[in-house]
Amino acid sequence: MIGVMPGSPTAALVRELVRAALPHADEPAVSPVDEGGEHSTWWVGGQYVLRLTLERDSAVRQGREIALRDVVRERVFAGVPVSVAHGSWAPGLTYTVDTRLPGASAEAAVLAPEGEADLARVLSGLRGLPPGVVAGLGLPRQEPRDLGPLREDAARAARRLTADGAVPDGLVERLGSGPRPSPPGRSSCTTTSRASICW
Repeated sequence: MIGVMPGSPTAALVRELVRAALPHADEPAVSPVDEGGEHSTWWVGGQYVLRLTLERDSAVRQGREIALRDVVRERVFAGVPVSVAHGSWAPGLTYTVDTRLPGASAEAAVLAPEGEADLARVLSGLRGLPPGVVAGLGLPRQEPRDLGPLREDAARAARRLTADGAVPDGLVERLGSGPRPSPPGRSSCTTTSRASICW
């Protein structure tokens, strides 16, 4: 743990943390990433991304995220970052040095077809996790959402798009009737123009 008070991480702090996290690597250049979300995010050379939490709640979520990625990585055929080093950078605050994946953040660019397909595979992998594995990760439990209002909103939007000729025939009817049940032992899937999501 770096001996500093929590605050906005500086380049000097980041370089010190990177030296401690990657002691055998040549000291890489570091630069802040504009879209960090709830983290302070920094590029570390061309291979890594450093994310530092700024709140204790974020630190708890980051720990769960690292564990969840390790489990999901074995179940999906999509790139999932690897945490090559992680720990605490201030009392109650954590960091992770992740491998950098190719591509751009969806916050800065429109999601490409390849990215949409990767996201569908990750979501399908998450949905397929056995309950025992999920419980072991300490993920918070939530009651299933009532999808009726969401389906009604989607049907209204689809009707408007249908009037403009922007959606295939029959989509509104499928939204209105709900998802088709799956045979026992098989997954249910929905297909977009670019990918399928199964659950």
